[in-house]
Amino acid sequence: MKTLLCCISIILSSISIGQIVVEVNNTMVVLYRGYDNNCIIVPSEHEFDELIIDNGTIKKSSSGKKYSYVINPGAGKSCTLYAIKKTKKHVDTVDIRYFTVRPLPEPTLFFGASAPGEKFSKATNRLFCKYSADIFIRDIKFEIVSWEFSHNDKLISGVSGEISSEVLNYIADIPSGESITIVATVKYPYGITKKVAGVYIR
Repeated sequence: MKTLLCCISIILSSISIGQIVVEVNNTMVVLYRGYDNNCIIVPSEHEFDELIIDNGTIKKSSSGKKYSYVINPGAGKSCTLYAIKKTKKHVDTVDIRYFTVRPLPEPTLFFGASAPGEKFSKATNRLFCKYSADIFIRDIKFEIVSWEFSHNDKLISGVSGEISSEVLNYIADIPSGESITIVATVKYPYGITKKVAGVYIR
């Protein structure tokens, strides 16, 4: 899995313990389950010695940047980040942050370059599953396992992301303005499969 998702800026305050400023995905403090959330965790005054997550894992990012970490939350609906400062006499939690944990949002099924509700080209023969531009998640790869095409009473199925010649021949005779439906079985990066559907206009 690629490591790219949230950009988290955590400022550890030397004056008011517990005051943390976090910028995540338009101020939403969310981590996604089954995905490597790239985070930048920067202290303003006091350096922390260790970061601990109570639900999941946290590790240094391979990017090489000093404050870059990767958080991969577990199965729960939330997790807590503890910033730890160690001295010879004390081990102190200098800050705490709570995160909501969510599954990855549902991707969009594209028929060629066409999103659901758009007109498609009759020469289109590929399905793609990805996030639209309004979802700030990049470099996720979804695998299309199988698909089912339907128009009126006609039903044709196939495997992979390639539309069969049978469907293409059928589409060529569909009048302009009519709609078709495609339901794809999509494999997510962490192994589960879900149905993703789209309606497209001829």
